[in-house]
Amino acid sequence: MYLKHLNIYFSTISINKKVSVFIDYKDTIHFVLDSFRYLVNNKLVDIYSFVIMSDHVHLLWLIKNQHIVDDIVTKFKKFTGKRITDYLKANDPEYLNYFLSSRSDREYKIWKIKSKNIKITHPSIFLQKLNYIHENPTKGSYKTVDLPEKYLYSSASFYLKGDKYFDFLIKLG
Repeated sequence: MYLKHLNIYFSTISINKKVSVFIDYKDTIHFVLDSFRYLVNNKLVDIYSFVIMSDHVHLLWLIKNQHIVDDIVTKFKKFTGKRITDYLKANDPEYLNYFLSSRSDREYKIWKIKSKNIKITHPSIFLQKLNYIHENPTKGSYKTVDLPEKYLYSSASFYLKGDKYFDFLIKLG
């Protein structure tokens, strides 16, 4: 597996102010999954692995067709941010106060402006990040399960049990 010339990234995209929106409002997780499907179906990315935690998302993904990772992350954040905002306006407008923005170009800021995108250039780094993503729900303050494949909003069961619940996932290789 030679990765140096592929546009594969490990990305971390975090909710502003570490608000646990994905725990407080589970429906918002589906906006993230819908965005993943859109990006894959429109041939902008291939998604190898992901996890959706209480206040952030990790991804291992290939950015396709000369696209730039930051542009794809912006598309993702714009789509999901709007959907989360609309959902909260309809279901709990006061919760949106966590996301009030001081910027003049928006009323709310759901996602942190900066995302972490690390280019993957070697198979060992790919495997390290794949394991990190899958182990995320089993460790530290984010621990919610004992086994990675028991965490529903992750690609772990795809890799460890062959589950096909997330139709947008592909294995590298």
